[in-house]
Amino acid sequence: MRLNAESFKGRFTALTLEQKQMAIFSFSGGLAGLFADFATHPIDTARARLHFERGCCSSQVYRSTLGTMHRIISLEGFRGLFKGFGSVFLFTNPAHAAYFGGYEMTKRVLYPKGTPLNQQSPLAHFLAGSVANFFGGLIWNPQDVVKQKLQVQENCKGEYGRYRNSFHALRLVTQEEGLTALFRGFWASMLVYCPYVGIHLACYEQSKIIAAKSLGVSENAALPFWAYLSGSLVSSSFAAALTSPFDVVKTRMQVQAANSGGYTGLWHAFTSIGKHEGFRAYFKGSGARVLWLGPNSALCMLFYEQLKESMTDLL
Repeated sequence: MRLNAESFKGRFTALTLEQKQMAIFSFSGGLAGLFADFATHPIDTARARLHFERGCCSSQVYRSTLGTMHRIISLEGFRGLFKGFGSVFLFTNPAHAAYFGGYEMTKRVLYPKGTPLNQQSPLAHFLAGSVANFFGGLIWNPQDVVKQKLQVQENCKGEYGRYRNSFHALRLVTQEEGLTALFRGFWASMLVYCPYVGIHLACYEQSKIIAAKSLGVSENAALPFWAYLSGSLVSSSFAAALTSPFDVVKTRMQVQAANSGGYTGLWHAFTSIGKHEGFRAYFKGSGARVLWLGPNSALCMLFYEQLKESMTDLL
């Protein structure tokens, strides 16, 4: 163990300053993402149930975020709110590492290191966020397919549904539907999260400029925790509400089984939902999505910024 630690320390020391910084960005992002996902997973489970449920209002079981969570706890126990978290634990750390690493790397490609925030275009942050989401999405998509299959599965306390846990679901999906099933809905996911992340990060970076001006500090200086928390909460909630209809489509596509006779593609899913369930179906679960992604992104960005600053100071 000592030799491994010394070997790792030697390899890290041999990296250039920029390589060390990119490693810190990825490591900080991975830890921050895991913590934020754990804290908000119960709300995400409610969102998945609301997005997945089909039918008219009179036949719907899930009608609100709190009502959905209460029903899950009553019938499936408190653990029911954490269905699919094994998939999150397995995938979210490398996904967030790729996401934050991609974001910081793209920003450095677009602007030299140390460029003040007020000289960076919001459009550039939108683009950097979209690129980052593509990198992270290559890992997040398999996570979401497995996670959501478990989240929408209803079973009473002490009973198993089709999927016993995340690893069982991962094995069944790949055996029965092939590895490509893990990337079902990938482009729908890009349609949801590229705009979401782009809007979120563009607004978030602008909120940091406003906070720095109000505090009378440099725009590249470390800010108090409330600036990161509030800026990310507001910007993420706004972006989540705008992109909620596409998330309904993505969730339906990812959860359905191959050859199930369901949606044949992105456009078919989008038009079918509107045709058979009405315009309101696109916004079902939008409240849960905002309540999930708002706090999730706020916690994630707060811990990411704090970890990044603390570890960078050690260089």
